[in-house]
Amino acid sequence: MNKENRGKVNPPFFLTLDTVNYVKNHQSIITELSGIKSFYKLCLIKGRVGCGKTTLLKMIAGIYTPSSGDLSLTRNNRECLKYFVHANPEFNFVTGNIADELQIAGLSQEKFVDYANRDVSELSGGELKKLSILIALESDREVLLIDEPFEMLDDTEMDAVYELIKSVSEKKGIIVATHENILDHIAENVIFL
Repeated sequence: MNKENRGKVNPPFFLTLDTVNYVKNHQSIITELSGIKSFYKLCLIKGRVGCGKTTLLKMIAGIYTPSSGDLSLTRNNRECLKYFVHANPEFNFVTGNIADELQIAGLSQEKFVDYANRDVSELSGGELKKLSILIALESDREVLLIDEPFEMLDDTEMDAVYELIKSVSEKKGIIVATHENILDHIAENVIFL
């Protein structure tokens, strides 16, 4: 904690779900989801594969709109700025060149010296996930929404992404959709689907 923040606690984030439903192709994905979840650093969306975790995360991000009901993610009674990190790390990049991606995001290459002169195709899945989270961290967004951060990673990559999420949660709020138990012990709140 830096000197100017010593003794000060940031207010919590509030994820408010008011009878949220999501229907796609006449199939109910999310049904009557309600409640208020507060957290300072990390909230999880947990459940089995195919239960609607990613759908809920995309509704929080504003990518999907609930079929009915309302949801909001607020701090200090105002809607938070959010950054969505896709489960498939290649989907987080549009140009194929890291330097171009950083330029589009308005970020300096100085913080990304290990990546700036490389193409997306040169990086492993773990490196791309780590880079996606690092870019999100440098954004002006208050909350990172991360979908399945440990999917398809080996143990070394999982450890690196875990440490990165833990570190990032000291600076920004994070909501993670996952079926893994890796973050359970540091999560402040959990939504079970």
